[in-house]
Amino acid sequence: LRILGEKDIFIKLPFILQGIWQGIVGSSVVFVLLYFFDILGVNILIYQFLNTTINSSKEVVFNLTDISILLILFLGVLLGFVGAIRSVSKYLK
Repeated sequence: LRILGEKDIFIKLPFILQGIWQGIVGSSVVFVLLYFFDILGVNILIYQFLNTTINSSKEVVFNLTDISILLILFLGVLLGFVGAIRSVSKYLK
């Protein structure tokens, strides 16, 4: 496409959009898995294991669904975007 006169942004754009789409799909899968792990009670097993292993004065308690949906989505999109930019820029130099 560069030989035909296309600018770099038009060459990179489909790959960037694909990376963003894969980030959205990946973060959606992660959120669904966290939700099902919370339903199954995996978080209770994890913090019971941590409390018996660490033996500190404070108890460790956490919930897998306390993680924000927007944070997971943002991190997935950011990872897809940065990965696409890095991979495409490497070959367009």
